[in-house]
Amino acid sequence: MSDTTVPAGWYADPAGTPQQRWWDGFRWTNHLQPAPFVMSLTPPSVANRRFRWGLGDAETDRAEGRNSPALHALIFGIVGLVFNPLLLVSVAALVWGVIGLRRSTVGRVQAICGMTLGLVSVLL
Repeated sequence: MSDTTVPAGWYADPAGTPQQRWWDGFRWTNHLQPAPFVMSLTPPSVANRRFRWGLGDAETDRAEGRNSPALHALIFGIVGLVFNPLLLVSVAALVWGVIGLRRSTVGRVQAICGMTLGLVSVLL
């Protein structure tokens, strides 16, 4: 019995090739086929991805094309404009924004927007 919820089938190749690879419900096989124009399902490695609070792992974020601290900065910046007890939310937006900027080139716009909103909410 498999504990996975992803059924067997053809999915985008996790190796990044422009083909589909067969997922047998337990593991990837060596069977490949040309990918159709539109893929209907995502591979199991992406299907189980969740939003994570905290710094997260920089390498995982980079591999998945995201920057968690930058996203947190943006969220804190937006919340800081609405609700900002003792300026804590704005300060959090600034701190997460700096961490997000230092992490990588992915998510720089989110980090800058979060820092800007945090600064604006401090000034208001």
